[in-house]
Amino acid sequence: MPACRHPDIRNFDDVRCCLACGEAVFENTSHPEQTADLSETSTYQYKRLNYELGQEIRLIILYPGEILDDIRCSLVHVNLLDKPTFEAVSYTWATANGDASLSAQMICHGRRIFITRNCERVLRCLRSLAHNRTLWIDAVCINQMDNTERSHQVNLMDTVYSNASLVLAYVGAENVNIQRLIAQFMRQPANDLDARLVGQADNFHQDYSYRDRVTTFLSQPYFDRVWVLQEIALAKVVIMVTGQRTMEWTAETASVLLQLCRSFCIDPPSVLRWPPANGIEKEDILDVLRRSRNCSASNPRDKIYAVLGLVKQDGSSLIPVDYSRSPNEVFEDLAVYLLKQKGRLDVLLHAANQRLDTDSVPSWVPQWDVKCAYEPLPPQFDPLTIEEISGQWFWPPPRSVCCSFVEKHWSNQRALYGDNGFTFDICQRKLPPGSSKSHPLSLPYLKIRGHRLDTIAQIPQGPPVKYHFPEKYFTCSEHSSQGLCRPSWYDGEYIYLEAVRDELGVGKTHFITEQSVGFAQEWQCRGKLRSGDTVWALAGLNVPVILRKAEEHYVLMGECYLYRAMMPLVCTFCRMETQPWSMVTEVIDIW
Repeated sequence: MPACRHPDIRNFDDVRCCLACGEAVFENTSHPEQTADLSETSTYQYKRLNYELGQEIRLIILYPGEILDDIRCSLVHVNLLDKPTFEAVSYTWATANGDASLSAQMICHGRRIFITRNCERVLRCLRSLAHNRTLWIDAVCINQMDNTERSHQVNLMDTVYSNASLVLAYVGAENVNIQRLIAQFMRQPANDLDARLVGQADNFHQDYSYRDRVTTFLSQPYFDRVWVLQEIALAKVVIMVTGQRTMEWTAETASVLLQLCRSFCIDPPSVLRWPPANGIEKEDILDVLRRSRNCSASNPRDKIYAVLGLVKQDGSSLIPVDYSRSPNEVFEDLAVYLLKQKGRLDVLLHAANQRLDTDSVPSWVPQWDVKCAYEPLPPQFDPLTIEEISGQWFWPPPRSVCCSFVEKHWSNQRALYGDNGFTFDICQRKLPPGSSKSHPLSLPYLKIRGHRLDTIAQIPQGPPVKYHFPEKYFTCSEHSSQGLCRPSWYDGEYIYLEAVRDELGVGKTHFITEQSVGFAQEWQCRGKLRSGDTVWALAGLNVPVILRKAEEHYVLMGECYLYRAMMPLVCTFCRMETQPWSMVTEVIDIW
């Protein structure tokens, strides 16, 4: 008689049973305490999850034991739609010294499951002396050797952590500084500590021992992990665990630590900005990715997948979670989706901090695994100007002007050829033989209508003491012919420009163009700015960008500030516009 496929599973007293055969649906029917054959071939074999049920996961039943006893458990299948009761574990795979090897083991139904040393410590720490404990922990509950299962289960991570009765956040082993900090938080309610902090911030700054405790606590590898963001933010209740000490992690606790970071000049970890149990509003994907940019992930794909649960729309509809795709392909998928489906040209602004290698990665696709502290420049073009930039009619060039490497695939998915003509499209270009192993056939490139505003003429060493403008840009022809131009009359322009420079231009590279002046963040990995680089307004962007010509295409260098970009300069005497901003409109390829 063939085995039952369990077509009708119901939940009875927290045990899931199949009504067709009456069998409880466990991971394995072997008794967990049977004599184990611990030979090298006795590795545990996972039973396939039923994807047709939609939200089926595994939970471990962790059996009690002394601290040095072998870790023993059983695995059970549950459906999240049945609202099972369990605790979810938030932790780092690697130890404090970075060891993420599967060098430890636990026993499940008499068979081995290999886990990391830190996972072993977590389970020993959380194991009860007398009672079973039902947990969800990714290293055991997900078959890490099955990419299809990993992709399916990662799609459910936000549901797992938001449905857990509580989240156990294992920060690390016991540490004297951490113990004292937790003891202080436990003795003094967070709101009292918050009041003390606000009133005595200066004294706290001098309290170096307290500063050391905060620094030691927040410098634990746990707070650097990107998955922690949604694991904490989506939890109902969070209990921080360090050794044998525990502390409830609340929005008030996070707020106090965030203020302590400000008082002590400590760079706060991203997790402090997503407090738990706060009914958070889900956020814009690019803002979430920017704020989590300095978090770490052992798998580069997880810099995207780990934050999908924090995004305002269903994260799985952004891009499918698929671990069979390379990290570069995942980053490209997200960039293409945001451009073509959402019209989010601002994704380009997040790509300036990575090495230029257009035979492997397009210059306009952000590599989210590259850490950086990026703060976007404020908008320089108002909505009406952006609409004008995007709406000027311009058809794509004829095929005869395209370079020989290009094979065009016009998608037309955004009705790019409507009344306003061509705006942008994602095309594919064939790679020269042997140019890339990761993309053997082609790479996407961006074909876009742009307005060339200016060309960099000079890059002075350091910020200019005083900018030098041609006098013709500050007086009308009438006043110029009367000889009324004098150096002092445009001091007001200098005052304004120097204020902008002091607020936004600190640490940036300043340049002089053919028509104006400006500055930009210069990323060492991307190369220095140089004379001949061009400044553009691209359809849909509210700041100018710098592009560099390379043969018949361009590469993206990054955003910039350009003084009075696209605005006619004004005569200081009569306030009349002296002349329109000179620019050229064309369709270009950005590789």
